[in-house]
Amino acid sequence: MQGPIWRRPAVLAVASLFFLNGLGYAALASRLPELQRALGLSESQLGLARTGFVIGIVATMLVAPRLVRRYRAQRAAPLAAGLYVISICLAGSASGTTAFGFWLLAAGAFNALVDIGQNVLAVRLEKLRMLADGGARANSLLSPLEGLQAVGVAAGTGFGLLTAGRIPLAHSFAVLAVAGPLVAAITLAALRTAGPAAPGRVPCGVRAARTAWPARLRWLTAMSFSALLLEGALTNWIAVLVVGSGASLLTAGLGLTAFATALCAGRLGYGTVAARVDQVVLVRVMGGLVLAGIAGLVLLSTAAGAVLVSAAVAGLGLANLHPFCTGAVGHGSAPDDEEQQLGRLNRIAYTGIAVEGVLIAGLTALLGLHGAIAVVGLLAAVFVCKASIFSAEHHWAAPAPVR
Repeated sequence: MQGPIWRRPAVLAVASLFFLNGLGYAALASRLPELQRALGLSESQLGLARTGFVIGIVATMLVAPRLVRRYRAQRAAPLAAGLYVISICLAGSASGTTAFGFWLLAAGAFNALVDIGQNVLAVRLEKLRMLADGGARANSLLSPLEGLQAVGVAAGTGFGLLTAGRIPLAHSFAVLAVAGPLVAAITLAALRTAGPAAPGRVPCGVRAARTAWPARLRWLTAMSFSALLLEGALTNWIAVLVVGSGASLLTAGLGLTAFATALCAGRLGYGTVAARVDQVVLVRVMGGLVLAGIAGLVLLSTAAGAVLVSAAVAGLGLANLHPFCTGAVGHGSAPDDEEQQLGRLNRIAYTGIAVEGVLIAGLTALLGLHGAIAVVGLLAAVFVCKASIFSAEHHWAAPAPVR
């Protein structure tokens, strides 16, 4: 009974949510220079307006878990995804700064609902799969879906690059405003007929999850915050670091490409090896890879070959750290409580994205950019030291289905 639910159409429907999540803002970001000229904004004004997106996410995370739980993830997430894409398109078609900032704020709010909903659905699908297949492992679905979200980012960027300077902003975003909600509507229909229900309450493992949960949640939140901060720092500063060391723009671009490619490939490929690796050992290895990759970038940033290898190693190490934190919280949550626990994780962890720029800027003023990246890179050590927190003994299991 659960095999078809696990495979189709629910997995494809949830996959579309991750894809739309990545697609939306990336499609707008790639047209920002054009939009900046159209609205007559300075860099500081554009930056201030863009903070509305992050503010919308962080503020809505306070209430998103309750909303998703009340209206059920399989309804709330697709509806929010459609409204998220529409808000992005209205921001991209805005005729004034106020409208631009407002619609970015709305897009951030809907994005928070999508994020909680898609992760809840992915975790519940994983729980169903682990019931049906004793060899299945946590994150065998969630990590590839996070990779698919990165593919959505690439698709959104490509959409923007193909339309920039060729198709007016309003026209190109009108196309997206039709296509995105249409996909969301199909997703809603699919999840209403085959969406995953919350499994029942049966504790799994030696240790009682209820007593271990508070401290574990705090550690996983800190680790997720660190992973997102590291991911943002390397994405935003690799090219600047390499060029500032005297290397060519080509080397900087290739280094960033190597990092992004390894990050995406690591997530997409994890599902195929999940059953053959111990997650605790893998987390230690990944944390070590991040430390080694950042050390290479800081110490060898003038050598093109070293930059490419170091960036790829750092990207591969970072690939599954945040998805593993999300999966650990979801699988450690009592059934039907995933929304609340994931909301607690995300409302803190996502501030890592918001504070990254300020933190790097402050550290750079004190230590230079090389020193700033090195100091931030030390955050990866927490994954080496606390990898045991990802042990499956903290998971909850569901009872066998009634046939």
